[in-house]
Amino acid sequence: MLKTKRNGAVIVTAYKDLEQLFFIIDYFKADYNVIIHVCKNSKLVHDIDKINCIDNIFAFSEFNTTWGSYYHLQAVYKCMELIYDYMACDSYVHIISGQDMPIQSLKFFNDFFTNNKKIYMTFTEVDPSDSNITFRYNLVNYLWRINLNNKLFRVVYLKFLLLIYRLPFKKKNKIASYTRICKGMIWASIPFDALNYIINEEKNYCFYKELKRVFIPEEFFFQTILGNSSFNNRIENSDLRFTIWETRDGNRPAILDERDFEEIINSGALFCRKVDSVKSRSLKKMIINHSRKGKDES
Repeated sequence: MLKTKRNGAVIVTAYKDLEQLFFIIDYFKADYNVIIHVCKNSKLVHDIDKINCIDNIFAFSEFNTTWGSYYHLQAVYKCMELIYDYMACDSYVHIISGQDMPIQSLKFFNDFFTNNKKIYMTFTEVDPSDSNITFRYNLVNYLWRINLNNKLFRVVYLKFLLLIYRLPFKKKNKIASYTRICKGMIWASIPFDALNYIINEEKNYCFYKELKRVFIPEEFFFQTILGNSSFNNRIENSDLRFTIWETRDGNRPAILDERDFEEIINSGALFCRKVDSVKSRSLKKMIINHSRKGKDES
């Protein structure tokens, strides 16, 4: 359970792979508070009590975090609210998935964020004329409760939305909080003062509610809020995550394995994803040995 403020916090959204989840816990528990949201439909819900026996860890399950829906953003937002009171003023919160893996030693990780005020997340300002993006937040996503992880169904549904978007009589989302929309991935490393602004500014809560029927709303949340604030000049267009955005063995992003080791350790990233406790077993051993070597040399 969470007891005191610590030097950093980690938010994990998980839906499978208990072994990998415990790897993340073991890595961070010495120095960080870790809060874990487990997908409501996941088998991992049966392990929540076991996880909550560990000091500085809190796991819960409230939302069915279906792909592309508002639920995943709700889960992350709830985690931010819960972790807020357990963060030191000079600390960071790191938002990761249950299939992320730290690449460096914990000492290297801590040193990197000490006296660091930058915001690490992917960031792009949306071109208002780019209908391939703007339809995602302008058009009402009627199936926001449905899991769109099935590729065929998702492609068909997206084409349907684009078709509707071109019609003159369409129902649009009412997004009034911000007119300059920005996007990127939800995985991020955010300093406490920026987190404080995100969750305690009333305008940002209104924007959070406005995203309910947006398609993949999580990709607009942090970027739009921070990109329209005084924090804008502290944004680094990097989430410090190594990811291979291609389909491999039916998975996109690719499940990483030992073939990716050299590229991972030379990437400058602090995390890699997606990692699987079975398919990535050899890679994990290689990364662990690499991080231990770096620790010994420091």
